[in-house]
Amino acid sequence: MLNIITCLAQSSKKYIMEQLKSKQKQELIVIALHILKEKQPSLVINFEDFESTVWGNSKEILVKFRRIIRYIPLSTNPEKRFSYDITVNLNTNEISPFDVWFQSEFYIETKADQKALAFIKKNFGVFSSDFENIIQEDEEDYCIHQTNSYSLGIYRLNKKTGKVEMSLNGHMEPTPKPIIQNPDDFIEIK
Repeated sequence: MLNIITCLAQSSKKYIMEQLKSKQKQELIVIALHILKEKQPSLVINFEDFESTVWGNSKEILVKFRRIIRYIPLSTNPEKRFSYDITVNLNTNEISPFDVWFQSEFYIETKADQKALAFIKKNFGVFSSDFENIIQEDEEDYCIHQTNSYSLGIYRLNKKTGKVEMSLNGHMEPTPKPIIQNPDDFIEIK
């Protein structure tokens, strides 16, 4: 009897995976948004502030919502760690960071944070999803760190004048990607 139940569960998992693999990227994102709304109905966020990507391997499909700007307010305890991104596993309907034990607190902008971010965007300009953008609020400035595989930029934006000063800008050689791939490595679905 146990073998029959195990066999049915494996068949169901294979069927779900086949159904997911047959869908386009945008359809998978819509499914993830539906799961998120169903499991976290009180969560109100602007998905224009996130980059949406879909990843898959032979066993799972993940939809990742990566926050373009990671803002750390002045009053934040240095020991506190925020989760800024959301990952929805379409096979299990698990949502990280909400369904994962010992995960850090998910960052939700306050009205003061929204006001500060509006000021920063107005005076600094557009933030690209090609970079990890971290903004740390200090007493007099916003320290803006922008990094990716190729470059690094650190800037200071004065909170009163709105003037931007570049502190550091550099370029790096990207890390070579491995040629041999494991079938369980996640690959982005375009």
